[in-house]
Amino acid sequence: MELDMEALEQRLKDTLSPQRYRHSLGVATYAAALAAHWGLDAERAYRAGLLHDLMRGLEDDALLQAARSYQVPVGKPELESPRLLHGPLAARVLEQDYGCDDPLLLEAIRLHTVPDPEMSDFAKLIFLADIAEPGRKPWPRLAEIRRLARIDLDAAMALALQDSLEYLQSCGKKPHPDTESIRDAFLAKAARKRDGGKSRMNNAEQLLEKCVQLAEEKKARDIVSLGLQGLTLISDYFLIMTATSTRHAQTLCDHIEQEMKACGMPPLRIEGYREGRWILLDFGSLVTHIFVEEERAYYDLERLWGDAVRQEYGSGH
Repeated sequence: MELDMEALEQRLKDTLSPQRYRHSLGVATYAAALAAHWGLDAERAYRAGLLHDLMRGLEDDALLQAARSYQVPVGKPELESPRLLHGPLAARVLEQDYGCDDPLLLEAIRLHTVPDPEMSDFAKLIFLADIAEPGRKPWPRLAEIRRLARIDLDAAMALALQDSLEYLQSCGKKPHPDTESIRDAFLAKAARKRDGGKSRMNNAEQLLEKCVQLAEEKKARDIVSLGLQGLTLISDYFLIMTATSTRHAQTLCDHIEQEMKACGMPPLRIEGYREGRWILLDFGSLVTHIFVEEERAYYDLERLWGDAVRQEYGSGH
């Protein structure tokens, strides 16, 4: 059954604060862009993003009352933090009151508060769009979550959940009791994909050594590696370097890509080449970041991963 989007948009305007409504528009726009990137239904993603906070305007007592009325399960975590209910409740309201029979849209809205490791890719991108939509105030890991959302949805989910855990703990708030296990499940899914076939591409240390050599050959500056073992399953190493210009960044990328292909170790993905300000080459166990100077200072991955084992190379230090 086709949703009456005009009526639903009016309901959003009537029940959400102006700020929350702007957030919903931002989620819708970003979700559509992510869906198009991944070859999914952008129009459906826009609708899901717009409607994800349909019930977010209710206060805690009203959420609990509505959940009971719509027979949405309420457990101890929901009693302690009723706002967890607004996703499952919105899905139930859309289904019962508006005749929504789109399983992907309903799943995405239901799981945007507490995700499930087996959720669809469509649901993952709605969860990520909610966290990383353009109207969000910047914080240290936001750029990395957005970057991963275009490379590996499971890795992006893991980082977003880790960030949420740390934020809630810093505020003295209790996360959902399943958050850590859900994060670990997404980390494991990301690791399995990278471990498939030759994605680990032999030994991570050998990969790192080769890429450092190639970077030095093309005069990369301030070359640094970060050992991430024990900190994340996203990768074993980050290799970070500075290019003197966007053209130099592209030259470095071309050289590393061509030589690694010749060695039988091509990158799994390359991101950011056209702009040339932050180019990422993903080799699985090694992720190489080529920055122009301003971008490197702005995103400051070395500070973000301050617990990593740091190694400097060459004469640029």
